[in-house]
Amino acid sequence: MVYMMKLKNDPFRKIQIKEKTVELRLYDYKRRRLDIGDEIIFTNLDNDCEELAVRVKALYRYGSFEDLFSEISPEQCGFRKEATIEEAASKMLKYYSEEQIRIFSVLGIKIELIPLEDAVKHHEEIRQAEFDHWFPDGMK
Repeated sequence: MVYMMKLKNDPFRKIQIKEKTVELRLYDYKRRRLDIGDEIIFTNLDNDCEELAVRVKALYRYGSFEDLFSEISPEQCGFRKEATIEEAASKMLKYYSEEQIRIFSVLGIKIELIPLEDAVKHHEEIRQAEFDHWFPDGMK
């Protein structure tokens, strides 16, 4: 499956230069569908013409960002090398409230960069297969 997600410029750039190998999200209803091998096309929020693609290599679910950072270094998640677990977890509160984290838990998505063209092609193939399923004789 191919998913579409948005990223702010800083994490987008860090993934682009392979400094960030784990994307952080809530384990909400959309992210519960993610599986190893899926692809994600990220759009840069500062420039919606910029996209990059990744493949999901592993999924790490934790009750809190503190728990996640105790197993996965904040640096892998795009934080500076010197960032402590507490600092990194605190910075995540600008994206997600403590209540959201408590309700959904958190997810670390281990990713590897792949060619954008491959993910776009795969996405189009999936859309065509869905269309063919619902309209086996084409649209009439």
